[in-house]
Amino acid sequence: MTRPAAAIGQPIVWLVYNSASGSYVDGLADEIASRLSGADLNLARSFDCQSETLPDADMASAAGVETVIVHGGDGTLNAMVSDLIGWEGAVLPLPGGTANLLCHKLFEQCDWEAVLDSFLEGKLASRRLEVVRCGDHIALAETLAGPAALWADAREEIRQREAAGILAASKDAIIQSAEGPFVYVVDPPIGSDNGYPGIRFTPENGAFRIQGYLQENFLDFLRQGLAILSHDFRQGPHDDLGTSTRVVCRAHDDSRIELMFDGERASVASGAEFLFDTLHVNVLAGKAES
Repeated sequence: MTRPAAAIGQPIVWLVYNSASGSYVDGLADEIASRLSGADLNLARSFDCQSETLPDADMASAAGVETVIVHGGDGTLNAMVSDLIGWEGAVLPLPGGTANLLCHKLFEQCDWEAVLDSFLEGKLASRRLEVVRCGDHIALAETLAGPAALWADAREEIRQREAAGILAASKDAIIQSAEGPFVYVVDPPIGSDNGYPGIRFTPENGAFRIQGYLQENFLDFLRQGLAILSHDFRQGPHDDLGTSTRVVCRAHDDSRIELMFDGERASVASGAEFLFDTLHVNVLAGKAES
């Protein structure tokens, strides 16, 4: 949606929002627009990622955009930041999903109104995000490798409130998570010799933390399933496997490895390499204490 022209000299801002995200309500995009207008910012365009093509770095550069504001969950932020690699402006993430894992890392108050107020008051600073990379996929908050990633399908059905789909996806996730193929870290060789239904990588402090999720018995299996459905993996039983900047994972039968990147699904060939990286996009976050 293109908005009326603003006064010459006002900084140009775009808004990207996900009308299907966990905390979006009707009229929220207009409320954000009103706040920006009151702060003498030119909100030139708004994009609903459910119905419109997302802008990329070339589009933003050509339009002279200074800030792209993104209201959505971790998956929406991942997609938008990935499309803006190489652009010289800055992305402002506004928490608008269910878990908002990235925004919890970036802001003291994980609330879109508080974050927007901090932006308008000049209290945010630009930074480059640490990510986990696997081939063409990146994760800003977390990656889960292994059959337990299938729980993301069940979580999506729950978000869409489709009861039949919830049962079908949950049953498939239960069977696949229980039976494998489990995933191993083979280079360097760390963790259980039996492998894991899910290995989680989270970028932090110049490396990524590695956690192997266990399903020793049916109770643990159910607990882990509920943890993943709620997108809070820390509640599930797991082994802490340390930190690294590079690992290679294999499935025990060399089948494809199921993945979940910031809540979105993918798969890669067995023998996939996971790397720590820094993303070349400016992201606004709370200023570090001096």
